[in-house]
Amino acid sequence: MNWISVIKKCIGINTNDINYLKEYIHEHKCTDIYLGRVLSNQLKKTLCLIKNDASKYSLGKKKKNEKDFYLSYAGTVNQFNAIKPIAEKFEHIHFLSNSTFGDIYLYKSLYFIISWFTLPILIFKYFSEKKNREAHNLSCFINDRFSFHGQFILFVIILKRMNPKAVIVANDHSPGYRLMKEACKILKMPILYIQHASVTEKFPKLDFHVSLLEGKDALNKYKLKGIEGDVHLVGMPKFDSYYQDINTNKSIKNIGLSLNILDSEESIENLLREISKADFKYQLTIRPHPRDKRHVFFERMVEQYDCKISDSRLENSFEFLKKIDLNIACESSIHLEATLMNVYPVYYKFSNEVKDNYGFIRNNLITDVIVSPKELISRINSMKNNKPNVRNRSEYYVSTVNSEYDGKSSELVKEIITNYFEN
Repeated sequence: MNWISVIKKCIGINTNDINYLKEYIHEHKCTDIYLGRVLSNQLKKTLCLIKNDASKYSLGKKKKNEKDFYLSYAGTVNQFNAIKPIAEKFEHIHFLSNSTFGDIYLYKSLYFIISWFTLPILIFKYFSEKKNREAHNLSCFINDRFSFHGQFILFVIILKRMNPKAVIVANDHSPGYRLMKEACKILKMPILYIQHASVTEKFPKLDFHVSLLEGKDALNKYKLKGIEGDVHLVGMPKFDSYYQDINTNKSIKNIGLSLNILDSEESIENLLREISKADFKYQLTIRPHPRDKRHVFFERMVEQYDCKISDSRLENSFEFLKKIDLNIACESSIHLEATLMNVYPVYYKFSNEVKDNYGFIRNNLITDVIVSPKELISRINSMKNNKPNVRNRSEYYVSTVNSEYDGKSSELVKEIITNYFEN
């Protein structure tokens, strides 16, 4: 590998494919903005990142001469939690991240600095493809993709310098992970993908050296887009340490209300108001999404309606679920985790439509779709002393359920990784 081939790869990168999250998973909308403002904002961001990164004193804890290690790239707590149980099975796995859980710090300022030098490549990409000009103006195109080429080059530098046996990621559709995959390809370095949450039919083609999926649902959805490389169904490693906490209660006492950022304040408060009026003899715990910034609103809800709150930034979903008997949510992958813990899942219609993005309703993981507070209260009361067992419903989504590897997914993953990279 030489730098001429790296620059050629930069020019050849399909930025629309890298930008998969906006282009395909979400409907891409671009508002007209001035090019000068875009460049000014990117310069301000670069300077802020330089200031922030200057306070970081080490590129990582990896020893200079350390060999035979794996490098995991994780950008969120959920991704870290998906890989951590696997990392604990091996002596040498390092985490590359710009978050506190990484032991090798990723200096974002570096790839923003590099991106200023690769800006001509990005402009060339805009004018060289007609569909880019049809779908975007130049300002929006640069705004969405400014750091792509710089991040790719920095990943190549990091991987060449560190030379891990393989790279492990837990995301396949966000730009950083797709760029890491491109860096691995040009270096002919194996990259392993492990599913960290439920997938939808909008997810991209699966093209990693090895892909570790939770179950048949994910496999069937990826087949619609195409699969390259080897695939194994391994269950959910992050569940392993909670196998002993599977809910065995026959009655319902504690209820969770898991919310996402699209659930409106009006509909949330309306539900809580109606519950407070009823003879609702259950302990209710509200769990906002970790990216939800409506902290003042939720503090008011907890105080006004006598609820508890679960801080999803500090308490993972299984820690939350092991404390409740029934969970209420709208569009959320927590329905699967609840069912896996034998916590009864209820879909509550906060919005005007039932999207069923994950197919939970279609595949009978969820059988209760509730549209009003009155109906919800009635349904919960009907199960008060007779909570159904629902764990078997998760078999289609989590392949290890009721198998010899139930609660031992990380051991299965260790066997697979060992067979590929250590024999």
